[in-house]
Amino acid sequence: MDNIILGCYDGYNSVKTNTGGLFIFLKSLRKYNDKCKVIIICNKNKIYDELTKCCAFFNAELYKFDLSDYIIKNTYYKTYPEIIQIRYIIFKNILKNLSNINKVLLSDMNDVFFQGDPFSINFQSNFYCALENNLISDLNNSSSKCNRDWLYPYYKDLSYDKFLNLFKNKYVICAGTILAKYNALIEYLFWFEENIEINDQGLFNIYIYDFCESKTTLEYQNSEIITLDKINYNLIAKDNNNFLLNNHGNKYIILHQINRCGINNLNEIIKNIFI
Repeated sequence: MDNIILGCYDGYNSVKTNTGGLFIFLKSLRKYNDKCKVIIICNKNKIYDELTKCCAFFNAELYKFDLSDYIIKNTYYKTYPEIIQIRYIIFKNILKNLSNINKVLLSDMNDVFFQGDPFSINFQSNFYCALENNLISDLNNSSSKCNRDWLYPYYKDLSYDKFLNLFKNKYVICAGTILAKYNALIEYLFWFEENIEINDQGLFNIYIYDFCESKTTLEYQNSEIITLDKINYNLIAKDNNNFLLNNHGNKYIILHQINRCGINNLNEIIKNIFI
């Protein structure tokens, strides 16, 4: 059975950006896994030559779509580009027509870096979740507030205090890297489409905490995925080659929001794809 990565690279004018970019994503991935299928979706009106060549070089399929074919109605989040929600519907439509797929990684592609093969992460549950260093109920954390704003519309029939209590001591689960078994992910994507009026990260937290019984939710210190929001980069353990390590002394396999560590540290991380 095959493993597959899907992501959206839409609205960028280069494969190299100040937050990493698609080139860094694919270069680091292919260092550790040159066989998994990669599909990158992009609005057909935003395809450019450098993007096409980058995908071809790293053996990634560029899937072109027409945004006008997809319409979201009654969304709470008019300020967000429609593609933030629509990409999941496109992922669902792609995946449901594939066969012999084992694990799937839905990933952001502009700020993700690999220190190993993402499919080497061992999990028996349906979802391997990336917990942030942000408690949903933390009233003094700007990232937590942002996530509460995404979540609360779903629970609007509850008082805000009851809503906070519902997520007491629960960490934000990052939707930027969703690692899951194929059948479980398909089920989630159908549920997502039914509830599409809620922001994508809000929906993922709702689904995992309220509906999903089979999940791995490790605090980032013990996980193989790290999302660098609100984390002191200088306190993360590193080996002699500056690879980032978790509390078990193992390399984090997936680094997300790599731009949050500062430009100098980001450049040090990027050097590792050439070691």
